[in-house]
Amino acid sequence: MSQKTKPLNLRRAWALGAALALLGLSTLLLGLSVLARNAGHLTYVVDDAYIHLAMARSLAQYGVWGVTPYAFSSSSSSLLWTGGLALLMRLIGNHPTLPLWINLGLAVVMIILGYEYWARHGLNQLQISLALVLLILAMPLLPMIFSGMEHVLHTVLTLVFLWVLEHVLTPSAPRGIHSRLLPLGMLLPLVRYEGLFLIGVTTLLLMWQRRWRLGLALAGLALLPVTLMGLFFVQQGWWFLPATLLIKSSPGTGRSLLELLSTLGARLADNLNHAPQMGLLLLGLGVGFWNEWRRERRMEGEKALLVVVAASMLIHLTLASVQGYARYQAYLIAAAVLVLVPPLMRLDLHRWFSIPWLAALAQTLVAATILAVPVLAGTYFTLSVPRASANIYQQQVQMARFVSRFYPQGTVALNDIGAVAYFTNAHVVDLVGLANREIAQARLHGTLDATTIDRVTRQANADLAIVYDSWFPGQLPSHWHKVGEWEIPANLVCGDATVSFYALREADIPSLQAHLRAFAPLLPPQVEQRGDYLTP
Repeated sequence: MSQKTKPLNLRRAWALGAALALLGLSTLLLGLSVLARNAGHLTYVVDDAYIHLAMARSLAQYGVWGVTPYAFSSSSSSLLWTGGLALLMRLIGNHPTLPLWINLGLAVVMIILGYEYWARHGLNQLQISLALVLLILAMPLLPMIFSGMEHVLHTVLTLVFLWVLEHVLTPSAPRGIHSRLLPLGMLLPLVRYEGLFLIGVTTLLLMWQRRWRLGLALAGLALLPVTLMGLFFVQQGWWFLPATLLIKSSPGTGRSLLELLSTLGARLADNLNHAPQMGLLLLGLGVGFWNEWRRERRMEGEKALLVVVAASMLIHLTLASVQGYARYQAYLIAAAVLVLVPPLMRLDLHRWFSIPWLAALAQTLVAATILAVPVLAGTYFTLSVPRASANIYQQQVQMARFVSRFYPQGTVALNDIGAVAYFTNAHVVDLVGLANREIAQARLHGTLDATTIDRVTRQANADLAIVYDSWFPGQLPSHWHKVGEWEIPANLVCGDATVSFYALREADIPSLQAHLRAFAPLLPPQVEQRGDYLTP
């Protein structure tokens, strides 16, 4: 890798201009499609975006770290994203489109980073243009923009960290480059706790190279802010880790080491089954490392990055998730593409193919085998953005509109809390546990049942429940009365296509029936309604 820093020549950087134009045009077209499908409302593709917005609003306007301003809750595992949104709300006001514009700006930064990295690794403009399209599609970048969440920020910080790390791991590293690695190490886990995977692998590599001070400093600074936040959570009566992390990423309750390893192995296999592109990228990282190692057998620079990304990916696949509309693995796919493209471009197969055109063809086939599935998977998610957004608009946003109209200061029990918490001032009883400690504890111990749910909702004096029946098999109180159901078509991202409305007390049945009947004409026509409230 060349260590010389050259200014960006905008006249010759047509690949960058083309990629930015593609980003802008694609975002515009997808945005227009989203607005057309959602009656002019910009709606994110996951309900979790509104959890962050609700928490940011509570923090900015009331100084409460919680989904609602009425109580503390450890409902965010992205401390920097939620805190940053709260700061912006304090400065410019509460606007639901804030995450979209932030993500779009960060996407521009990411494309510039990719361009600069590949240009300084000797790729020509045509190669860079193809690599940037690959990055946009494989990540996939556009769905992450419309997710309204922290994943583009996480990816940008990951790519910057890797770029700086490559310099650090090069013998002729620029003076002072080491000091840039440490603040990045602090920021990564504050955006997503998965950043600790990358920090941990980097720390081990630095210590293997006998760079003890730098490795320990990196690990210590990365752990410091999340430790302080964890102590704050404990002081508030919650756990050291956010409830989102505990509920969604629990490794299981096996009592022996063998059971734990079996659980982790099953998770690794399940993740590879759900995201086969990750396995192909791991293969590609191995091929890239093998090719570079043949040229020079020294663990530094680009070769070290290939190992760091591959190891981080394996840890993530073993301990975390790759579901959730492709967002959890987006940073790893982008990182793999960044560090893998230059070695693939230099892949030397002449020792097996003496005819030059056969070697070039084999190189192309190897690259296509590794990259085709990530691109196809990312393209699928990109094209499905309008459909995913329509799912959230037709279900969660309509739930919020219903609650805002008829229970503006009431208490509602839910399993999807984001839109209702953000768009209304209602009290929320979270039956998943992200914002309710008693429910979360019951889930973690496997003791959640109808008695627990009945007790929690009675204590909160809940007015109604809006839930997925499929999420609570045999766990809903028998005296609850189902008044109606809404079913959305072509469900892609919602936990269930059908959401049910329950009156928790017999006396509340007539009023809930009347409210659902009055709201029926206001629902999008695609939503199918069922229930006795439809009978006059």
